[in-house]
Amino acid sequence: MSYQNDQLILPTYLAPALLIDLAEMYGVNPNRILKGTPVFIEGLISVNQCVSVEQLIHMIRNLHESIVHPEVQFLFGQRYIETLTHPALNAIAYSQNIKEAIQRYVEFHIYLSPWLTPVAYYSDHKIILFWLNSQERHATSLVISAMTAVRTILLNSTQEELKMNYHFVGAEPEFIEQFWEHLGENIQFNSLVNAIQIDIQECTQKQNYQTSAMRQAYYHQAKVLQQQSGLEQSFLQEVHHFLIRNIHQAPNLEECAEYFQISIASFKRRLNKHNTSYQQMLDQARLFTSIQLKTLFAYNDEQVADYLNINDIHNFRRAFKRWSNVVVS
Repeated sequence: MSYQNDQLILPTYLAPALLIDLAEMYGVNPNRILKGTPVFIEGLISVNQCVSVEQLIHMIRNLHESIVHPEVQFLFGQRYIETLTHPALNAIAYSQNIKEAIQRYVEFHIYLSPWLTPVAYYSDHKIILFWLNSQERHATSLVISAMTAVRTILLNSTQEELKMNYHFVGAEPEFIEQFWEHLGENIQFNSLVNAIQIDIQECTQKQNYQTSAMRQAYYHQAKVLQQQSGLEQSFLQEVHHFLIRNIHQAPNLEECAEYFQISIASFKRRLNKHNTSYQQMLDQARLFTSIQLKTLFAYNDEQVADYLNINDIHNFRRAFKRWSNVVVS
């Protein structure tokens, strides 16, 4: 079962409460963080009150607009994981290797970084982790928090430094020292997409305290809770996976709506709730596919165009420029 951005599924005593704590730490009135949402300070600790992903994103942006200190974007992602108690963290800590850890992060992301939706691609050499609908420049703060959360999860699981490369769509900011402090020096700006790349030697490394029984037990516990709550994946993930499975044919809007057994109007409305459209999702799927083929499998432009069933290389390059706003090199 998939969830929508406007469903009330996130407890207020988790991420919203942390945002309030950060606001108070920097001397900001907590009500500024909740502005534009139906949440009140008095209800934050209630076990019964929840917010939607959409409302959480609104609160995060309120925080960043209210606090001029750039480190808050990193602290939110880091402290969210450090203060979280959920079986999904144990499922990752006891995973067999880093590849499985990333798979479990994607699977249980609604508990681990609910403000953005991840997808991952794998090869024998690298892992690339993307976030859906995160390529707009105004989403940079959300991406920073998500990347910091992932880094915190993996470092807590392995207890050692990983070879991770961070790619950001936006230009290099003035507060580059904060990136170095919280993410390390392997950072690239003005990239095609927001993404993390992890080398394969890290992907095959065994995790601490890993045993077969505990690995299965913690995963099962997290999975049962997820199924009971009906939060197995975002609607964005469902659409993305459908498009990737059919990337050679590039299904049109009508075919996509038919697959999900809803009307075209309803399909458009659902995507609009996630601040995206069918064309944006299709372009993003093609862009991600092109990047992973070139990065993970060393495809050239002609091979990528053939994979995407684009007959003319010049058409592919024009399309790629549209998808990414960058000319293919």
